[in-house]
Amino acid sequence: MSSSVNREFCPHCREFVASRTFRDHQKEFYVDGKWIIASRKRTVLESASEEQRSPKLDRANAPILQPLTDGPIIELDTYQNEQDGQVREDTVIPNDTEAISQADQYEFEVSNQLAPEPADDIRDSSDTEDEMEDDDIFDIHETFYVDESSESDEEMPFQQSVAVTSSLRHVTIDLSIKWLILLLQLWTVHHSFSANSVTELLPLFVVFVQSFLDKNTEDDLCLLNAIPKTWKACQKFLGINPKATSYFAVCAKCYKLHRVNELKTILVEGSNNLIVERCSFIAFPHHVQANRRTRCGSLIADIIRSPAGQPTIKGRIIFPYKSLIESLQQLLMRKGFSEKLEEWRHKCRESHLFTDIYSGNVWKEWTSDFFSSERSLGLMLNIDWFQPFKKVQNSVAPIYLVLMNLPRNERYKRENLILVGIIPNLEKEPTSLNTFLKPLVDELKDLWSGIRFSTFDSPIFKFRYRAALLCVACDIPAARKVCGFKGHAATKGCSKCSKEFPGSIGQKDYSGFDVSTWPKRNLLEHKRIAHQILGCTSRAAMENISTKYGVRYSSLLDLEYFDVIRFCIVDPMHNLFLGTAKHMFKKIWIERGILDSKRLPQIQMRVNSIKVPSTIGRIPCKIASNFAEFKADEWKNWTLIFSLFSLRNELPQEDFKCWQVFVKACRLLTRPSITSEEISQAHSLLIQFCRTVERLYGKEAITPNMHLHCHLAECIRDFGPIYSFWLFSFERYNGMLGKFPTNCKRIESQVMERFQLEQQLYSYLDSMQPHVLFSPLATKITSFQKEKVKVVHSKIHKYQRSPILEMRWEDTAEYFLFNFHKSNQLLSLEKLETLRKMLSIIFSSQVPSLEDLPRSIISCKCAYLGEEIFSSIHNYLFSKHGYVTAQWCDDEGKLITDTHSGIISRPGKIQQIFCYKFTSVQKKAINIPIAEVYWSKSLQSRTNHYGSELLMWNREDFNDVPSTFVPLARLNGKYAPAFGTFEDAAAGHVNMTTSPAVSNSVLFTCPIQLKIFFD
Repeated sequence: MSSSVNREFCPHCREFVASRTFRDHQKEFYVDGKWIIASRKRTVLESASEEQRSPKLDRANAPILQPLTDGPIIELDTYQNEQDGQVREDTVIPNDTEAISQADQYEFEVSNQLAPEPADDIRDSSDTEDEMEDDDIFDIHETFYVDESSESDEEMPFQQSVAVTSSLRHVTIDLSIKWLILLLQLWTVHHSFSANSVTELLPLFVVFVQSFLDKNTEDDLCLLNAIPKTWKACQKFLGINPKATSYFAVCAKCYKLHRVNELKTILVEGSNNLIVERCSFIAFPHHVQANRRTRCGSLIADIIRSPAGQPTIKGRIIFPYKSLIESLQQLLMRKGFSEKLEEWRHKCRESHLFTDIYSGNVWKEWTSDFFSSERSLGLMLNIDWFQPFKKVQNSVAPIYLVLMNLPRNERYKRENLILVGIIPNLEKEPTSLNTFLKPLVDELKDLWSGIRFSTFDSPIFKFRYRAALLCVACDIPAARKVCGFKGHAATKGCSKCSKEFPGSIGQKDYSGFDVSTWPKRNLLEHKRIAHQILGCTSRAAMENISTKYGVRYSSLLDLEYFDVIRFCIVDPMHNLFLGTAKHMFKKIWIERGILDSKRLPQIQMRVNSIKVPSTIGRIPCKIASNFAEFKADEWKNWTLIFSLFSLRNELPQEDFKCWQVFVKACRLLTRPSITSEEISQAHSLLIQFCRTVERLYGKEAITPNMHLHCHLAECIRDFGPIYSFWLFSFERYNGMLGKFPTNCKRIESQVMERFQLEQQLYSYLDSMQPHVLFSPLATKITSFQKEKVKVVHSKIHKYQRSPILEMRWEDTAEYFLFNFHKSNQLLSLEKLETLRKMLSIIFSSQVPSLEDLPRSIISCKCAYLGEEIFSSIHNYLFSKHGYVTAQWCDDEGKLITDTHSGIISRPGKIQQIFCYKFTSVQKKAINIPIAEVYWSKSLQSRTNHYGSELLMWNREDFNDVPSTFVPLARLNGKYAPAFGTFEDAAAGHVNMTTSPAVSNSVLFTCPIQLKIFFD
């Protein structure tokens, strides 16, 4: 008889029976851990010795690896874990009025007498009644494998049951089943499918496995019965527990946190009803008026009874929290993770070039002390509210942490992100987040002292790790709440300086950009004021001091090392693009009538006419609807690439020049690597822009973001280029969390469990024994969501801009990856002679005669430099990656042997890419990647009316000149081509045309920076 979801194999009957029959037979014929079969007792485990029933498998020799435990094993030197065990969202009430304190006990019996095992009330939101029945079935079969003579009440893992049989075939099948279940879980979480969808797929999986088994063999039938039937059974099968470490009930009035398992119950006098104690928080216990020292008294939890009649405490608002220490332990148990944390120590960096967070002053200063020893971790914190539902006001705030020690290409990967908690939806956003940060701060204190962790390479001998919070990266409202500052509408509303902004709320004056007169905030003074506020005995006294100094108390001040002023950065994404760029277009140009809204469709046409590579991200496509629902990435691309070409002749000349200054500053700041001189230049440009805005549009046009523009430079000097700390990655993860399937109730707990499940699956994947078929599939599934940031050596920066005679061009091939054509090609004699002239300039006397040079070249379809792609414009798939710029030739097409600041990068079109190998006069083999580029000619006797940020070029190109061939490493940028007609040079009017075939058209170049990250 074939098995199904509702039928199970009964060892007593030796056949499949109904689930209810199986339960009845288990009660009657399963005695003392043995099944009664055919009128005699026979144990299923009788052929296995004690050692076989409890095998001690090691990583090297075990055919089947042990699953991960519910929680990591951490040796604590100074850390006393207050969260031992598993604290669930709900806690069942004991018979007496005192709450049971065991954190790992989920439900407790009310009656002192033996009662049936309570039903599991708290299930996945998408579980059905059938799925609940399946869970019970699976539990029964687990007792089938358990040796009840053991003192432990824990169920024996499935892996130990496989050790009962000596059949290698069963070992192979079991390993395959584990791989299939793991891949199914990974596939589900990556594509955000519900639990029900997995449950519906599992019967097909059972049928598939059954086709390979002998249904007449008892061992095969036992193995078949052990296959999980539901979503949660799959997690149990793998030994994964995605529940959060702790669940807190949140007071809706004072935001005080209460551990659910520690809440006490009160017996109502005169009845048998139980109620949960109310919030006992006293805001001002030392208030001079006695009636102001009362407790909050708000309801924080209710008593819910399960279908079995068990009373359970359920918090009204739940804050799920995952221990940071346990998360770190989980990460360190991954293969190669601890080595990645130390890679930054072996990188050689140039002092004048900011390439990553390690180039910033904060990291350098801490390197001499905190980071001088290995296993010292730097953390970055982000908190940001987002709405998981489009048409419902329901804002939640994840609390993310990132390990700054990780390389740039690993730091923001999905599997390396730490989610410690999710602040639930509240009727009103709190002015302070101290209550939600306190559990994290307590753990950060212990990590500052040091805690011992196991690692993948050393699971037994533990190493001491230390960690410090060095950066808080949030938008303005969240940053103020986390670090303890008044909001931007306060008189002293800046977190970096004490400049006063006069005016009432909504009428603040943020003007004035004499930066040298701005008094800087002092950390010691800030701490003194914060502790003075903490000691206030009334709300009025606290608000008076807070308003006067623009300071609030933050629980982060409990960390002795934390600098709330310096470590609180200005986010460039919100500051530049979602802030000023959006404000200028919508609030100033449109609302004031400077830009005619009727011209928006024309602007959209110009945007659509620009040819851009696919790697730049979102293209602005809703300009005609007044930039409706623009995302941050669209505002960034609009500002950096599209805006200057699209707004030419649409804005007054003075307004357009003002915007050009802002665009130029943004292009400097958004470089993946930036020099100290470029930081200073961008800082000066932003100050110039803000002063121009104040002059053109008045003081009321100045915003808090414009004031914070003047503090961006110090953030970059402290933490490296803006790619190191801006919030694009965190915003993307907010969108990912919002797509998780939920039942729209208590979404914080559901989202947290889903995220933790994914993190544990990554760890389990590292512990799995490799499989020739399944391992590549797992890599493919997990690679869909991974960041694809690739780093290259910082020396490539010199090849792009330094004098060409000073560089060793024969060493550049190692920086690129090539996609070659199947066969080599031959250069014509004319092109070979032109190539030799170029090689003679950059290699001097090393180049042999024309007769000794090979004509054969290794042609490439495309070349990769980090994330960037270079290809010919004749390559259909990558044609838009063939528009490049370089400081290579002058207005006459001659090579520029020396470079200086006045040289402009010339645009060109790649005709082909190839690797050229030849032997020098000194008998040295040289291999150099070369691009054949047709460089655009300059416009003759015509002035560029749009400045250096929007250049016009002749449609004609240089060809058959030595500069036509250029080393691939010399290319320093790309551009998006656009075309217009030049009709009135004197007036500066250029009419747009989408066709490059017009005889009097000119080429406009919209610069695109190379996204090259240096190691």
